[in-house]
Amino acid sequence: MTSTAPWALRTHTPFRPWRFTKHTLAAVSVSVLALAALSPIAHAAPGQQNPTGVPKNVIFMIGDGMGFNTLDLYNLHYRNSTGYQVSRGGAKAHNKPQPGFQRWPHVAQSTYAAIGSYNTHVNWSSVVGANGVPTDSAAAATAMASGHKTFQGVVGMDVLQRPVENLTERAKQLGRSAGVVSSVPYSHATPACYVAHEPQRSSYHNITNQMLKSQLDVVIAPGHPLFDNNHKRQSRPDYTYISESDWTALRGGKTPFSFIEKKNDFTKLARTNRNYQGKRIWGIPQVASTLQQGRDSRAGKSTNETVGQTPRNNVPTLSDLALGALNVLDDNPRGTFLMIEGGAIDWSGHANESARIIEETAEFVKAIDDVATWVEKYSSWEETLLIVTADHETGFVNGPSKMDFRPLSKDTSGSIQMEWLSEQHTNQLVPFFIRGAGFHTVLNLADQQDLVRGRYLDNTEFAQLVMQRWWVKR
Repeated sequence: MTSTAPWALRTHTPFRPWRFTKHTLAAVSVSVLALAALSPIAHAAPGQQNPTGVPKNVIFMIGDGMGFNTLDLYNLHYRNSTGYQVSRGGAKAHNKPQPGFQRWPHVAQSTYAAIGSYNTHVNWSSVVGANGVPTDSAAAATAMASGHKTFQGVVGMDVLQRPVENLTERAKQLGRSAGVVSSVPYSHATPACYVAHEPQRSSYHNITNQMLKSQLDVVIAPGHPLFDNNHKRQSRPDYTYISESDWTALRGGKTPFSFIEKKNDFTKLARTNRNYQGKRIWGIPQVASTLQQGRDSRAGKSTNETVGQTPRNNVPTLSDLALGALNVLDDNPRGTFLMIEGGAIDWSGHANESARIIEETAEFVKAIDDVATWVEKYSSWEETLLIVTADHETGFVNGPSKMDFRPLSKDTSGSIQMEWLSEQHTNQLVPFFIRGAGFHTVLNLADQQDLVRGRYLDNTEFAQLVMQRWWVKR
């Protein structure tokens, strides 16, 4: 069934999975192996002159919830083509190379938590198999930040609830600068796992307090207690993400951080790369939970929107936040680590908001492009490593079928043909793009093979590489 709407938005119906038999597996193997030619081959991008060296700077960008199909939904909307589509039964998927960072060397990444695994045959057996036992952002970010698997909901701790060292802590121990940036609140799971250690991801006040007491140089993300999701002043403060006492201390200059909140402050920081050495910044744009995703819909219901239908909040962009952070951090001659999250891709996926997940992915892609330009202007690919990946997929974007894998496409009227198969995470592999110093060493970690996506690494392996081989304690 196809849709006459800008994208197919239909009421969920129960899955009717294939029977998983020997014959099924044989058919799956034949058809998806034929598609393995679509898998990425790791070629050096232009200007990469230091493929195995140790990077001075690491920038790790996470599109929370951004699976291969999420990225292709963006590609299809803006470029009328896809790069990663697969089909069952040997049908040809019409993919084209996509521009920008999507032409960098890339592989795939597994995302499962301590309770879970990835089995390529099971995951490509049916759409139910692809759901598997999915991770959450806390377990996934803990793995990427520390190199340790943990349980869902746990922040920066192992399965025995022991704190595990993360990449910002290692950077600071070695005299580097470090920071976190997100389009969702600072105390939410992904930024939290790069700083804090807490058995429950919902303990926002504890997490924020740990971040305030950390050695971080930069924290920039939403979570303003005085503003709502429409960038409007609230009648009563909402201290969901920060306690009243910590908010008072932060805004009153009683912490080690200089506090900024106005749009002009963020844009000035993003556009002025002067000497900020010794400066520590905590920035909270004047919006509640997300920069844009949570704003009211002009369509009445966000799932009925078209892209750009609802005016954007007058707040800084994710690019502004990321570039501002880099301008502060780059004054350390020993180097830096920065995590940048496009967090609201995930929130749009949970809500099955087709227009807004495209908008949020576009915001993240713009930030990637701007960060890459910043590297070329103020650093170099010989000393800086930039990684673009996801913590997991959210929403299970599929072509026009609830029962089988189908490629995303447009009909003759230009409407995107798609289905949401979930409101939760999946266990599918996610993309992992890389450019800069040491990229070949990282790609060598991808020594596992998927039937469709080709080579992949696990989400623990990069942090292990950095802390065990690259940035080793003195």
